[in-house]
Amino acid sequence: MIPYLPFVSSIGASTKISLCLFGSVVLLVMFVRQILKRKEIRVNTDKWVQVSPATAKSRPVRVAVIGSGVSAAATCHYTRSLFADDKEVSLTVFEMGAGSAGPIVDFDGKKYEAGHSIIADYNQTIKRLCLKLGVTLRSLLPGNPSIMLHNGSYPSFQSMGRALWDMLSSAWRYGIQSPIEMRQTTTGCVLSFSNIYLLQQHGYVYDEPMELLKGMAADGDDFTSIIDKEARSYLINDRCIKAPLVDDICTASLRYLYGLDCKSVNGLCANIAMADIEYKNLFTPVGGAEAVTGALLDDSGAKTVSGRRITAISRTEEGGFMLNGDDEANEFDAVVIAMPVEKAEKIALKDSDGKSSSLFDTSSCNCETKTIYQHFVQGTVSPSITKVAGRVPVLVSTTQTAADNNLPWTSIEAAVPVGATERDAETLLAEASCGKVSNWKVTAQEKLGKDELQKLVMSLPGSPDPVIVDTHCPTFPVNDKLPPFKLSDGIFSTAAMGRTAADMEMECIGAKNSALLVRKYLKARGLIEAEDIPAAPVEEKEEEEEEEEPVKPLE
Repeated sequence: MIPYLPFVSSIGASTKISLCLFGSVVLLVMFVRQILKRKEIRVNTDKWVQVSPATAKSRPVRVAVIGSGVSAAATCHYTRSLFADDKEVSLTVFEMGAGSAGPIVDFDGKKYEAGHSIIADYNQTIKRLCLKLGVTLRSLLPGNPSIMLHNGSYPSFQSMGRALWDMLSSAWRYGIQSPIEMRQTTTGCVLSFSNIYLLQQHGYVYDEPMELLKGMAADGDDFTSIIDKEARSYLINDRCIKAPLVDDICTASLRYLYGLDCKSVNGLCANIAMADIEYKNLFTPVGGAEAVTGALLDDSGAKTVSGRRITAISRTEEGGFMLNGDDEANEFDAVVIAMPVEKAEKIALKDSDGKSSSLFDTSSCNCETKTIYQHFVQGTVSPSITKVAGRVPVLVSTTQTAADNNLPWTSIEAAVPVGATERDAETLLAEASCGKVSNWKVTAQEKLGKDELQKLVMSLPGSPDPVIVDTHCPTFPVNDKLPPFKLSDGIFSTAAMGRTAADMEMECIGAKNSALLVRKYLKARGLIEAEDIPAAPVEEKEEEEEEEEPVKPLE
């Protein structure tokens, strides 16, 4: 049955050992090469032009930004940067919403973010802004903390913060080929994703998010098709990644970020969530998302209006816009909606003839959200969670199991105050790893009572009462319908990119596209002087691909 068995049996023991060692070295070299491999991004730069500064003609142009957080602040920053002089444009921000990382929570005398302000190593836009504005970044999990994957009943995998040991443990559980395929998949996604930085730098602008996703694609990747596929099916069937790795690593990442799993989200969201999941490549701003928002607003010189709820945008006969029926002194030339669809859909658009309509057509775009509850408690992680003695994990995230719909919690993490420095965060996480009483954040799909929390984090008598807040995030479904960037002539939105992945990098990309749309619109109205920008090369790419297949004559 096995033809080469006699030949194998004739090989000496020393030869077999040498072959095994040689094979192990070859596999290790292949693994390292795949990790370090970076594909070249092939983008046609022949027709690229730098965006020239615009100048106002008769008076400074007025732009209103409705929203809050990094999205609104970045819109102001990029709009201001497109003009030659700060006096050429007047920016007003009407703050609505809770910001980029949810509300700030006061617990045990310290301030914490309800959500996450995570910056990956490849997030070029937000990293460049933080560097320019002097916002300090620290490692998300400094030191060498332990991270655990949990199936809801017992641990399935735990990293110990030791590179060699963790690599061997990962290879033992998931094999070698699956991690390589996973890294290839996420690396290809990141490199294609990086195209948008080059396109926006040279002024390409998009009215529809699908056009932007096509423009980002490089090396044959097609983000529009990934959105139409279930994440788990895409990774297992299309990318040939073993199910245990997908169910553990990918689901744990999605659970930690959004409280979701691989069976409910699309492939693009999972790809972005998986990219650079090594926690040493993840950062967070000192001061949280609020520090980035404040720095961007100060740099842009925008006027901030708080405590006012915008419910309607009225278009004047001259083509301007007034908010909630203001007088002409508050008329604006363009409006940017920098807030999620589910909140912005309540804002009405009134034309000059008095007719009213919704800014977002809910039948053509998705506005579904999922409510996640964040519980801040003080104590130590229960032994019923860790099950093993040794280092206490500072982050526990659940994996894909048969009881997904009945999981009482999705993640448990050591809470670090928003203003903590690198050293402060490392000290807090080290104390939590040693089993000392610390503050923890428990994420769940429903509100948990004290008894339920006690089973997860054991609190001592006299500990502060738990604080519970709710946050909302997109559901990222398969065949997701993304809202347009251009809602109407002169009214634009940043919400589309937040429906692909809810993070600060996506908010900045959507904000820059909206700023470029504002520039294009103001030029068309004759309010500013600026050079034309060529259309984005989405269709041109398809034509070039067709021309690259000449028919060869028969010899």
